[in-house]
This record gives sequence, C-alpha cells and structure tokens, in this order.
Amino acid sequence: MINSYEKHMAKTNLKNIVLWIIVVHIFSLIFFSMIGKFEKIDSDFILKSGEGIAVLSSTVTLSVLTIYGIYVINRKLITRYIGNFREKSYIYPSGRENIFKEKLLALIYRYASIFLFLICLLNIGYIFLFEGTKVFSSPVHFFTDILCVCNISILTVLVSVIILLCSIIVGIKYQSINISLVTTVLLIVCIGNVVAHSYVLHIGIIVIVNIIIFGVAYMLFKILIDMIKNDDVMK
Repeated sequence: MINSYEKHMAKTNLKNIVLWIIVVHIFSLIFFSMIGKFEKIDSDFILKSGEGIAVLSSTVTLSVLTIYGIYVINRKLITRYIGNFREKSYIYPSGRENIFKEKLLALIYRYASIFLFLICLLNIGYIFLFEGTKVFSSPVHFFTDILCVCNISILTVLVSVIILLCSIIVGIKYQSINISLVTTVLLIVCIGNVVAHSYVLHIGIIVIVNIIIFGVAYMLFKILIDMIKNDDVMK
C-alpha cells in the first residue's frame, strides 16, 4: 500500500501530467487527421483509419510524456539516491529502501493511471468521431476498433513505464540524472515504435504482448528495489 503522504506528493509532482497528455494527444490526432485528408486513398492506409491515427498519436504522446515522466522522476526521486543526497538517505528512520519503494510506487501509479485513463478516453472519443456511423452500419467492426485502441492504449502506457524503469535503473547505477534522461531518449527511439507497429497486429497478439510487458515491468521494479536494498546492505 502507498501511504497518503506519498500519494499527495506524487499528485503534486505530476500536477501538469493531465495538461501534457491532453494537449499533445489532441494535437497529434488533429495533425495526423489533416495529413490523412491530403493522402491519396491507397497511398497510406494507416492515415485513412481512425484506429491508425489513434496509434500514431499514441506513439507521439508516448515519446513526449515519457520524457516528461523521467524529468519529474529525476528531480523528485533519483536525485535523492545519487551524489551527496545518497549519503543522507541512509539516515532515513524507516530505511532508504522502504521510502524509495513508496515514492517509486506512488509516482509510477499516478503516472500510469492518469496516462491510461486519458489516452483511452481520447482514443475512444476519436474513434466515435471518426467512425461513429459504423455503430449502426457495421457495429462489430466498430466495437472491434474500440477494443483495439483500448489495448493499444494499455500497450502505450506499459511501454512508457518500461522505459522509465530502465532509465531509473541506469540513472541510479551510474549516479547521474543526465544518463537517465539520455537512456530515456535512446529507449524511445529503440522501442517506442512498438506502439506504432501494433497497428498491424491482431488484437489477441496485442493482449499477449501487454501481459508479457507487464511481467517485464514487474521484474524491472523488483530489480530496482533490490538495487537499493543491496546498496543499503553494502553500506
């Protein structure tokens, strides 16, 4: 369980996350919709599909929001466990491992829950605007698209969390917030397109991928906590 203080601090530290998601995602949806209007019918099918535009927009939002996320985590978490602050963390009454775990859980939970809720809401809303007439003419196809963008939204958030956890691990290991930021950018370039490529996957495959990535995220979380614990023991 996350204590109320850490929940409050996570809410305060991530106070701008809603604005970032809404602005970036809506701008991306509008941008790709406009590009799609000028494309020839058969030239780029992904830009002619509501689902495809939602996927591309999710990829952009993933990139921007993950950088925002690591910026906040660098300032509010990693800096407390590197450099001069690292030594001070050993005097925490409840232990540096427990406090780190509480702070990390609070930040990741706040980040992921708001990200998932808003990106799902925006993507579903866009599908209704883009393909609303299919509710009556082709309801099965319409609701399949809704289910698909929901799963892609989950994938977007999970990939973002994976990138953040990897960046935190690297940042603490090498005692540098700059390295954690660089790691975030590199990972976005390397694996960020997983979301874009999910457009061509069957919905069942996306669900399986989500389950696997969730497992990887849990494993990374455990590795991170063990790093702090072992560092504490070594001290």
